[in-house]
Amino acid sequence: LIGGTSLSSRNVIINNANRFEHNIRTLNSNNVVIQGNYVGVTANGTVAVEPDLSSGIILIGSDNATVGGTQPEAANVIGGGPNGINLFGAANATVYGNRIEQTTNEGIDLNAGAQDNQIGGVNEGEGNLITNSFKGVEVSANSIENPIRGNSMLNNTGLGIDLDDDGAINPNDNLDGDTGGNDLQNFPVLTSADGEEIAGTLNTTPFGLYTIDFYASQTNTPGQGELYLGSQIATPDGTGNATFTFTSPSIFDHPFITATATDFGGNTSEFSATIQRVETVKITTIAPTADENTPTNGVYRVERDDTTNARTIQIDLSGEARLGDDFNLVASAGTLNTITATRVELVMPVGTGSVDLTLQPIDDILAEAAETAVLSLVAQADYGIDRTDNTGTVTIGFNDFVVVDPANEGQGTLRHAILNAIAA
Repeated sequence: LIGGTSLSSRNVIINNANRFEHNIRTLNSNNVVIQGNYVGVTANGTVAVEPDLSSGIILIGSDNATVGGTQPEAANVIGGGPNGINLFGAANATVYGNRIEQTTNEGIDLNAGAQDNQIGGVNEGEGNLITNSFKGVEVSANSIENPIRGNSMLNNTGLGIDLDDDGAINPNDNLDGDTGGNDLQNFPVLTSADGEEIAGTLNTTPFGLYTIDFYASQTNTPGQGELYLGSQIATPDGTGNATFTFTSPSIFDHPFITATATDFGGNTSEFSATIQRVETVKITTIAPTADENTPTNGVYRVERDDTTNARTIQIDLSGEARLGDDFNLVASAGTLNTITATRVELVMPVGTGSVDLTLQPIDDILAEAAETAVLSLVAQADYGIDRTDNTGTVTIGFNDFVVVDPANEGQGTLRHAILNAIAA
């Protein structure tokens, strides 16, 4: 074990002036675990003012290694040198959860026949972050079957994944018969990305099972993917052609979509060309409580990341509180239309990126418990909804003591009048 997950076991290695060495190096050492180290960065995890001339970690012929891990404490933080992690002829390594930044060459280098190494993954904590470097992951011509999935690559000047170490995107070839780094697996071609689905095609070896991984980025940077969205299986027919459709949530302010393909042997392609998705809408709660006696209003905020066109946003209503009986909604801009008791639509004009919806509680004097009013965005083809901020909730506090119903439950009952009196 080199390093560890506790603060006391962490190695901080910095200001190494030998440009031909690596700060951590193993030679034919199998089953090694390298975790929690700070390499080329200061003790607080920032890249040094005078970065190292040495690279970060190199495994030479060392198989079955674990570099990093899925817990934050296991991550190696590497920066400032020529390379981050070099798998030189290594096999069956897992490289998870590391943070690599400001390297002058590649973040992770697989060369000299490196094979069957897992670079990142799609489960929580498995993806590596490679940023502000030259390249993301480089796979040399004789290194194959290295799955590269679920990583975050952004703000690098070169490709996120470079097969054959040539610095250029390798063009797809019909039926994918060429060979090289990761067998020069063909990348997908994305054809559309609306608010609900991402669609595309893949031409490759017939009849195999291929995993298409999708990514969203804030900027249109070819050859990189910032945030992982999920995956879809594609199965080419006898002509080597497959079509795929991926039902996907959106991410606010990350409209540029790209994808990779990984074959059944673990060969991951370079990133596809980007395609711009339709706008994304989100909703948050600005004032989460309301009171009909005070009176105090609740407030939701609806935002979108593209204001080029007018857009009609569908919103479902749920919770115990009822529109028109317990509360009204008022929009700060645009037009709010009531479709049914459980559905409204908000028309946002051109140039309007944010609208507040004010919940105004109706004072009905009846004894009632606290009630919630939940607003949920509904995805449509012409816009997507954010995968995190897609619902907002306002709670209307318990109130009043008037009894009109002797039943045990419901608005205006004796039970709620007693409960309200006790709480008051």
